[in-house]
Amino acid sequence: MSRTVRLPEVEALARADVRDAFTTAVEELTGAGKLPSAETVDLPRDVLEHWFTAFRTVQAWEAWQAHGEWITAHPGALGTDVANRFAQASEISDERAAAAGELTAAAREQLGVWISGGVLVIPSASGPAPARSASGEQIEAERAATLRMTCLAGLAGAPALSLPLLRSADGRPAGLCLLGAPGSDHGLLALAAALETPA
Repeated sequence: MSRTVRLPEVEALARADVRDAFTTAVEELTGAGKLPSAETVDLPRDVLEHWFTAFRTVQAWEAWQAHGEWITAHPGALGTDVANRFAQASEISDERAAAAGELTAAAREQLGVWISGGVLVIPSASGPAPARSASGEQIEAERAATLRMTCLAGLAGAPALSLPLLRSADGRPAGLCLLGAPGSDHGLLALAAALETPA
């Protein structure tokens, strides 16, 4: 892997303290030669949002195709939040899913160009695990931001792994995610092992 790819608009989805810890870690790792030199790529927020919406549409449609018959036959078997998502999935038409599939295919092609021969680094999540006292609104906000980050691996059809190399401002662990090109699984594991090896 000859270069490290960064996406500032994706990094901006992370909580400020996690984003700062991520930036510091990446700069230290590239400075020490553990990660190859970094380059930034412009992924506008509106494009990311279109990609994310298409990804979730295809994901929901596929989930309903796989489990809809069972869910219909077992009312009340799911928790309210999951049941609501499946209810929305049941309303996605084949035509809408096909259109979303075309957009996800275009996203995969673009991401493939960006990460070919390189490694994409992003925060593993928008923040550390929510506190037990977190409100439902706080948890959903964290979940929504994280999904917009983590959907990139699914869109790219690429291997990804998370390393617990970051800490939030309150000391809770957070992750640094490495995302490689499709088929780079072994190289990604070797890189991760090198990052965790003391200099």
